[in-house]
Amino acid sequence: MKEEISKFNENELIEEVIESLDISKSDYDRAVESYKAVGSYLESRLGSNVNIYPQGSFMYGTVTRPYYKGKDAEYDIDLVCKYEPLPDSAVACKTICGNALKSSKRYLGMLKRKEGRRCWTLEYSEIDDVDFHIDILPSKHAPRECIQELVEKGVPIKYAKFALKITTKKDDGSYRWDDSNPKGYKAWLDDVTSLYIRDERMICKDSVESVPNHTERKTQVHRVIQILKRHRDVRFDHAEMSDIKPISMIITTLVTKVAERNPNKSISVFDLLQMVISSFETVKTLCESYMRYDAFEESFIKRRNNGEWEIINPVDPNENFADKWHENGSERAKAFFIWTDWLKQDLISPLLSNDSITAFPSLSKGLGRDSVQRVYEKMKLPVTMPTLTIITKEDTKNMPKPWRAND
Repeated sequence: MKEEISKFNENELIEEVIESLDISKSDYDRAVESYKAVGSYLESRLGSNVNIYPQGSFMYGTVTRPYYKGKDAEYDIDLVCKYEPLPDSAVACKTICGNALKSSKRYLGMLKRKEGRRCWTLEYSEIDDVDFHIDILPSKHAPRECIQELVEKGVPIKYAKFALKITTKKDDGSYRWDDSNPKGYKAWLDDVTSLYIRDERMICKDSVESVPNHTERKTQVHRVIQILKRHRDVRFDHAEMSDIKPISMIITTLVTKVAERNPNKSISVFDLLQMVISSFETVKTLCESYMRYDAFEESFIKRRNNGEWEIINPVDPNENFADKWHENGSERAKAFFIWTDWLKQDLISPLLSNDSITAFPSLSKGLGRDSVQRVYEKMKLPVTMPTLTIITKEDTKNMPKPWRAND
């Protein structure tokens, strides 16, 4: 009898774990209420020439309960503040938004003291005891010639038309325009996920646009992104590695690219997860073979002969999400390939074991013990306590190189 109850269906278990990583409806509602309030306030101050909408995981439907110092942590919701007509300069764009926030007694008290490179940050956790913050990104619509350039580089107009110019404060205190396209990226993600399960999204009529409904159905693609982000957060949850962990845009892009190339509406979450991790391993194998750059042409992760890595934004070829991977002896690339091994060890192997007792330590190491234990209790599965191992940057220096020998 004991043996019977220790068995599980790997897809059922992984879906239960992922569902437990969603933020609660009450937390979601508080974040959305706060986001709409600041959006409405900015519109009231700046007039009808501003458009406020979300970007990032709240916009993409991939919000995952954050993890920091061994426990669930604060999350954030990112807003775009786009002006029409266009501000003359990047500094004007940034300053107009900041001055509007500072003119409110409430928001002035919530503003992070140090101005961010790109955003103004409102810290709700310190004001209302709500564990989230809001990043507001000042921007303007990209000029027509920039959109045309994207089209000429192969970006469909249905994505390119949403391109933005965003503000960046440089180290010397001056400002510049950079490129971004969160709405175009969202449209691309929606097109790919429509090949799986069509989400039921809210119809937005307000000028302050809504985030996707908390009750919307997520596709297999969204769920795989969520579990990879959670695993990343747990496994890199210490100072030695936190600054070189794979960024969320890389995870979201790579998962969606794999899903786009291999569309299968009925694929299980677990099978898609295996497919994604297998694609990471393929790139690692190519690197270990010291093959030339042209051998990477069919890969979503590429490396030039000069040692620089590429993971290109699918809606903006000018943006390389891996632009820092060549720094410090390719430590971010090394971290990514170490993470690939961890994914197999912590998720795939234990789930394929089909035995809850042997799977629990590895799943807990990769996803957080409390989260996994809650799912086990819900599914009435027996557990054992895991032993956690901390990996440091020093370990990355001693691992075999999955790249050219001349590094």
